[in-house]
Amino acid sequence: MIKRLPARTVHQAWLMQLRVRARVQRHGLVLMYHRIGEPSSDPWDMAVSAKHFGEHLDVVRRYGDCLPLGRFADRLASADRPRRIIAITFDDGYRDNYLAGAPALEARDMPATIFVVSGKVGAGNGFWWDRLVQIFLTTAVLPDTLVLDIGATPNVWNLGTASHCTAAEIDRIARWRAQEEAPWHLRQSSFLGVWRVLNDLPAAEADRLCAQVAQWAGTSAAIPAADQTMTHQDIARLASGGLIEIGGHTVTHRRLDLADPAEAAREIASCRAQLGEMAGREILSFSYPFGRLNPRTPELVRAAGFTCACESWNWRLLAYPGTDRFKIPRLTIPDMDGDQFAAFLQEHVGR
Repeated sequence: MIKRLPARTVHQAWLMQLRVRARVQRHGLVLMYHRIGEPSSDPWDMAVSAKHFGEHLDVVRRYGDCLPLGRFADRLASADRPRRIIAITFDDGYRDNYLAGAPALEARDMPATIFVVSGKVGAGNGFWWDRLVQIFLTTAVLPDTLVLDIGATPNVWNLGTASHCTAAEIDRIARWRAQEEAPWHLRQSSFLGVWRVLNDLPAAEADRLCAQVAQWAGTSAAIPAADQTMTHQDIARLASGGLIEIGGHTVTHRRLDLADPAEAAREIASCRAQLGEMAGREILSFSYPFGRLNPRTPELVRAAGFTCACESWNWRLLAYPGTDRFKIPRLTIPDMDGDQFAAFLQEHVGR
C-alpha cells in the first residue's frame, strides 16, 4: 500500500521548493487585489483596508522593481531583467481603486494595472455578488422562502427562523469568511447556494435573477457607495496620468471557461474596444474573470489584440522567463498589516 503524506506536509514541502527556486532564479511576482476599503461584509476576502494597502506598498518597494503588467511581461523575457520584478493588479474596476488605491500608488510613484469589466463602468447596479452579500449577510429581516425559476427547475431556499435576525446576530453573520470556515448559519448556506447557481450563468441572466432576489428581499435598488464601480471619467483620468495601466476583464465578467468560443471572443474583443475608447489608448493587458480559462481562451485573447494575460486559478505563484505571457500567475493578497504582509511574502516566495 502506498503511504500518502498529510496534505499540510505536502503543502509545506511545495512552499519550501518554491522558496528555494525563488532565491536562485530570476522571477516575477504579480499581486492580485480587488477592493481597497472596509465593506460591511466581505465573505470572499476581496477587500484590503486603505491603511494596510499603503503598508503593503512600502513592503513591495523593498521586494523588487515594480512595473505595470505589460512592461512586467516584457521584462520577464528580457535578458537584462533584474533578479526580481513585481506587478500590482486589481480586478473588476471598483471605484475604491480610483478613490483610495490610486492616490496611495501615486504618492509612492508606483505603477499598477487595473483590470476593468467594461460593461460595469458607471453602472448603477454594481456586481450581482455584492448585492447577494448585502441581502443575505447584512439584512436583518427577509421573507421566509425564496424561489428562483431557472430553466425548467425551480430552486427553493427556505430560511425559516433565519429569516429574522437580531442586530447582534447579523453582525456575527456578516463577519463570516467563506474561504476559511464552513457556513454555520442558514443565512450563510443560503447565500452560498444562490451564489453557486448564479455564478455559472451568463452575467445578464445572473443580473436578472439577482434583481428578483432583491425584489423578494425588499431591499433598496441603490447600492452602497463601497460597492460602486469606476466611472468613464475615472478611467480617462487614470489612463491620462501614465502611472496606472487599464486592462481588460471582459464586458460582463463572464466565466470564459463556460462560454462558447463565439461568446468568449465577443466578451474579450468588445471589452478591449470599449475600454480603449474610454481610456484614449490601446488596452494591451487582460485578466480572466474568476481566473478561469480553457485551452482555447488564451488564443482568443491574443487574437483580440492583447499582449499578455493573468490567471489566478492555478497552483503556481511565481512567473519565470519561460512563463506563457497569456497565463501569468498571481498571488491573491488578503487584508493584513505591513508586517503580516512581509511575512506572507516570505512564507510563499522567500525574501
